Amino acid sequence: MKITKISLTNFRAFKQTQTIDFAPVTLLFGPNSVGKSTVLKALFYVQQILEKGQCNPMYLDALNKKYIGGFENLVHKRDLDTNITLKIEYDKGDAIGSSYAYLYELLSEELDIQLSSPIIDARTIAVEFEIAWHKFERTAYIKTYRVEFDGDVIAEVTSSGPKQAFLTFLNYIHPLLLPANHDEWLQAQKDSEANLHPYNRLILDGVDVYETEEEDEDDLEFDRKLCAHYSKLLEKADDPKEKKNIAIEYFAERLKYRMNKYGIKPEDIAGDNLSIQFSSNDYFVSALHELVNSQDRDRRNMISIRDHQDYDLLHNILSIDTEIGALPKIGKKVRTNLDLETVKHNEIITELLSDVLVAPLDNLLNLLNSSLCIGPIRKIPDANYQPLPYIEQSDWYDGSAAWSMLKKASFTELKKIHDWMSNEDKLNLGYGISAKLSKTFNFQKSISEVESFKNLSSEMDEAIRWQLSDKRINDMNMVLDRISMIENRVIDPNNEEESKLDFEHKTIIKKYRKLEKKEENLKSILTEIKAKNDFEKNSEDLESLALLNDLDKDSDLSNIIKGREYHEIILELEIELRKIEAQRLEILATTEFLNLDVNDSVNEEYRIWDEQNGIQVQPNEIGTGVSQLMPLIVAAITQKGGLVACEQPELHLHPRVQVAIGDLLSQNTEHVNYLIETHSEHLILRLRRRIRQNTDNELPIGLKAFSPKEVVINYLEPSKDGVQVRCIRMDADGEFTDPWPNGFFHERLDEAM
Repeated sequence: MKITKISLTNFRAFKQTQTIDFAPVTLLFGPNSVGKSTVLKALFYVQQILEKGQCNPMYLDALNKKYIGGFENLVHKRDLDTNITLKIEYDKGDAIGSSYAYLYELLSEELDIQLSSPIIDARTIAVEFEIAWHKFERTAYIKTYRVEFDGDVIAEVTSSGPKQAFLTFLNYIHPLLLPANHDEWLQAQKDSEANLHPYNRLILDGVDVYETEEEDEDDLEFDRKLCAHYSKLLEKADDPKEKKNIAIEYFAERLKYRMNKYGIKPEDIAGDNLSIQFSSNDYFVSALHELVNSQDRDRRNMISIRDHQDYDLLHNILSIDTEIGALPKIGKKVRTNLDLETVKHNEIITELLSDVLVAPLDNLLNLLNSSLCIGPIRKIPDANYQPLPYIEQSDWYDGSAAWSMLKKASFTELKKIHDWMSNEDKLNLGYGISAKLSKTFNFQKSISEVESFKNLSSEMDEAIRWQLSDKRINDMNMVLDRISMIENRVIDPNNEEESKLDFEHKTIIKKYRKLEKKEENLKSILTEIKAKNDFEKNSEDLESLALLNDLDKDSDLSNIIKGREYHEIILELEIELRKIEAQRLEILATTEFLNLDVNDSVNEEYRIWDEQNGIQVQPNEIGTGVSQLMPLIVAAITQKGGLVACEQPELHLHPRVQVAIGDLLSQNTEHVNYLIETHSEHLILRLRRRIRQNTDNELPIGLKAFSPKEVVINYLEPSKDGVQVRCIRMDADGEFTDPWPNGFFHERLDEAM
């Protein structure tokens, strides 16, 4: 999944709606203080709303607690009467993502409505939040939450305050909301000669009831004369009742004229059919539409909604249990006041609405949680720097996460980082990564000369295998091999001493295996009980558990539960599991014949390597520009999803290195997209060159193809109506297809004149 665009309205310097298009490499250009970093703030503001329900935060956690001052400082010109609107679109790609379609397959065979999971079937998702200030509560809340699947609005939740929300729009004719058996249902409606919804008449017969023909000139002339006559009568009348009777008589005469002209007899409209034949409010467009709106049809709680094709659809307004305003609770099934006749129907509609309203937010939050932002000022660790034991998203903003990641990265990732740092065809920084192994002596080499730590020294292979630990339980493979060997060992029965020893060993191992099996069984039972507990908590009604009771009544779970509370059972089993695990590990730790301890401790280290002098150096001993670029290099290699954002990666860097940053970005887009705020002309020059070389089949060996569609430049410029965004694309020759504002870095030309 990757974010494809974000739209901002009334957010900080953005007044009118502006859309930022995303590509694998997205660049933000523009004057200082125009609002480039505002785009980053918008993304992580949405993250904080989803993760913590904070529409009025003082700080943005993902940006290392950067102060933003709450909603008042985020809304355009600090106007609390104005609402912020933020819209983010993402492409699911090949990912399935979050879904709440647990019972679709189970119930589809039993019900007359066959639904599938909209969120799984959708390709592109867009979520839009309108954020408003509540004067009474003195806080911000989500006023409107709107969802689009594959370009069409599918649902909308609205709220008038932080504590109550309603599902006010559901697009029943959205392709992803039509049941799988919709065609059969539609044909059955037609075959039964039932009055069809106007939209269905359009689908089946091509009849558009809203399409009007040109009025006959005689009809228009009659209407003009009739209107003039009755207008004079209305002017003379003073009594309201008399005016009403005149108006009724006018419409009656108009209708009588057309009935006579077109041969319609009074008995033709005496029945009920014609009076409701073209009413969108009385007929259902699908089986889902009927199911949601046919129960307790209280007209006071129903509205007509109009989809993008201008057809009215009757809609039962549902109250929604939300987090803050119109924002559903993330990661949980949505709860409504819908009460259908059967538990099965109720549960499947709950899952459907959760798929439409909650799953898109789950996916977006996962995307934003896996993203990171590298700020404009990065820390340079000194000699006393200690790696962070746990790397958090916020640690990337000042760059400290990158130095800690060097301690956690895999050997393959470290070699890639080294290659990008040192290779003369890449960044060529003059520095790389070294691998250092310490036992009774130190041995250190540039990582480019090492396949793995295991081949640094044949004399140290045993120590390397333990990787910093003298506890044999850290390498279960060797322990299990030893156990298997003893289990399969054949001893001469005539050798009494060996037979006795073998019996003792195998007795201990049988005890170990018994504990191992018991531990596995307990883990399996715990997983089932926790899943059942989660299902009960998320169910709209406890009666929905009846759907699965028949499957569980004869299982081992029923004997364990026996009417007890789930939390008691889970706690009891977890205590028992820890006890058994401790007993099993104690056998490994205390059994002498399984002793595989390494006497000498081993220390593995990764350091910055000075390529020219062949020595290790500290981060504060290398050039400032190199240390400032390191977080982007490490992030490009180690991140496995989301967005990598970076403000001004070119700081303190030589133009030659700025150019090479273009390759760092273009060649590492398999897992992430980049959002780069920059002023660097050199970076763009390299991207343009690679595009042109790709077109001419002249790319250097080892570089992957890079096309114009993989880069987009968003130029931000101020105006009296707020920031304006101009999207600048390139053609296959690397030339701009859109004019660059005020020329392309015209300062260079100005200074040369």
